[in-house]
Amino acid sequence: MLVEGEENDKRPADGPSRHGNRSVVIGLRVLAALAQIGGPATLSNVAKASRLSLSRSHRFLTGLIDADAVRQDANTGRYTLGPAIIQIGLAVLRQTDAVKLAADALPELTNQTGLASLIAVWGQSGPTIIRWEYGALNSSIRIQEGGVLPLLTTACGRVFLAHMPEKALEPFIIQEMRRLAKQSPTSMRTRADVKRLREEVLRSGIACSVGEENPAFMAIAAPVLNGRGDIAFAISLVTMVGDGDIRTDGQAANKLRSVAQRLSRQLGAA
Repeated sequence: MLVEGEENDKRPADGPSRHGNRSVVIGLRVLAALAQIGGPATLSNVAKASRLSLSRSHRFLTGLIDADAVRQDANTGRYTLGPAIIQIGLAVLRQTDAVKLAADALPELTNQTGLASLIAVWGQSGPTIIRWEYGALNSSIRIQEGGVLPLLTTACGRVFLAHMPEKALEPFIIQEMRRLAKQSPTSMRTRADVKRLREEVLRSGIACSVGEENPAFMAIAAPVLNGRGDIAFAISLVTMVGDGDIRTDGQAANKLRSVAQRLSRQLGAA
């Protein structure tokens, strides 16, 4: 007897490998469902999206948690993609033409400016670092691939704020404004502040942050656009506060703009 919404996969098996193959396919369906949902999901959300029963979805989710491919929040019980899948996703991204172009440009940026450089794409949890290049700075900077950057208080985040549809950003803006409201002082108190920040980045073509998320760091970032005019990723220069030229009208910023514009042209942007 079939559970409503669950496809019949009780087909004759050719042997143990056949059963194993079916398990892999269904596990991938569950992961694809989580990716499609795009945020913390309940068991019923996953079951509906993957067309499986609640009990079967739970069984596969439990196995994926054991493999570090899925995480479950201890407080809410909701599921998200885990670090193992995120690392696979990052590896896939690195093999795409757009990211390979950007990755090839990072050593040039770092060598010519002496600053650390990185690229970030829009991921499930927001702006996500996928590649970095360290510079020859007096102070060491540690940048983690797979790290998620806040939208409102980092240079890369502000680039996405300016260039992505407001509707897609709304949940992130709400969450971050709540977080920032607990901190004092903060320049992001109202929606008017967010709108003003977005307009500033669009006007200058570059975003800057100085010690707002981490008092030791300052950064500038620029968008790289694709042939549709959408943001493909952000490219950024990072240094320690008081160490290196990070002004939006300085030599490093001009070099960053030049590289971002070149990459955009290579991706078909006008």
